[in-house]
Amino acid sequence: MARVVQQRTNMTHLYLLIVMTFLFLIATVLAVWLYLDGDKAKIARDEAENYLGEFVSTRQREKGEVAKMLKDVRKNKRSKKTVLGLLMAQRGAFIQAIVGEEKETTYELAKQKTDDARAMITEVLGETEGIALADGVQLAVEKIQQLQKDVQALQQTEISLESSIKALQAKLQEDLAGANVELADRLAELDAMQAQLGDAQNQYEEQLDDAHSQSLAQVQSLEKTISLLSDDIERKMNEISSKKESIDQMTRRFDALKPPIPEVPPADGKILKVQAQEDICYINIGFKDNLLAGTSFSVYSATIGIPNDGEGKATIEVTTVNREVSVCRIIKQDKSDPILEGDLISSAAYDPRRTYTFFVIGEFDMLDPGRMGVNGSDQIKALIKRSGGKIVNKLDLTTDYLVAGRIPPEPPAVADDAEPQVLAAMRDLEQNRLEYEEIKQVAMDIKIPVLNTHRFLAFIGYTPQRVMAE
Repeated sequence: MARVVQQRTNMTHLYLLIVMTFLFLIATVLAVWLYLDGDKAKIARDEAENYLGEFVSTRQREKGEVAKMLKDVRKNKRSKKTVLGLLMAQRGAFIQAIVGEEKETTYELAKQKTDDARAMITEVLGETEGIALADGVQLAVEKIQQLQKDVQALQQTEISLESSIKALQAKLQEDLAGANVELADRLAELDAMQAQLGDAQNQYEEQLDDAHSQSLAQVQSLEKTISLLSDDIERKMNEISSKKESIDQMTRRFDALKPPIPEVPPADGKILKVQAQEDICYINIGFKDNLLAGTSFSVYSATIGIPNDGEGKATIEVTTVNREVSVCRIIKQDKSDPILEGDLISSAAYDPRRTYTFFVIGEFDMLDPGRMGVNGSDQIKALIKRSGGKIVNKLDLTTDYLVAGRIPPEPPAVADDAEPQVLAAMRDLEQNRLEYEEIKQVAMDIKIPVLNTHRFLAFIGYTPQRVMAE
């Protein structure tokens, strides 16, 4: 409210300042106008002084007969007589004394009688002195008439100035009255605005109180909901803990029942005979051992055994399957360490007693190490099936091996305003990376052997085409 009162006081001061400024401007205009009219009056006064000087000198006004006449006129103001009037009266009396009494004396008559008087004076005083005296009287009369006209003009100017001043005063009063009315209207509007502001403030405070009450009620409701959810979460955590314990027990039972899957596959057979000139060899397993044509094996030295990395001395592929003996094609071997009779053979996907299950994730470089194949994952799955293995679509406790290629590449950064298709593709790439890491972690948690591309291809006896060409 203090701010509202201060605003009202500021508005009142503003209106008063506007009115005072307006009045100051009017007074300035009036002063300039009066100053200009005063100059005109001064000029007229100077002209009157000059005319008066031509009729009577300053000394004559201060001393002599004229001075006495001025003194008498000033003493008898109520008679409304002037020196000029007295002189005119004396002139009339003088003319009457010369021409005799007349009821009406017109200008022409006065002029005629003046001429007659001039002639008489000339006869009495002589032509020179008579004409000079008559001319002096005539000139004095004309000067007096001119002074009367000038005095009347000054009086008219004074009347005009008084009228103008009265008009300006009336205008000033009218403008001042209008300004007061406008100021009153503005003050009334200010009062109305202050009233509206007060109502709005009261309404705002009421709404604020209502909102605070509603917020408090919502907070209390949320706290109650959170409490219920916390109890529910605690209950579910207990259930999860109980189920996890049950799962652990079942896992232990399953591990006890499930035959262990070695990190390094065992030997599946051995080399019976080698025909190096024809790049063929014979092995001691056949279709009685569930062997399929096209199965690949890695060959290992009988004295060294199978290493952890699965890298063998040679690679062979089954071409002909008989009951107990099968014929294989030598795909790759080191001439300095050739295949010998008695060497061991092994494939991660083959087991004569059971069918291994595989889960495949990631990207694979089937053509050459470091080069990603377009359908590498499909080729891996085809090798597993050709070797007698089984592909599963879900990783669980029954899965024997996880074949993990390279992790999907990290999606490049894109702008937030990129095309929706681009944003969707980037999200899919990121989701593939997350799924890859999650599946590998699950495999390690439930102790499923994880084979990378190199180990898997080595254990299964597959040689990339580029290596074969070399």
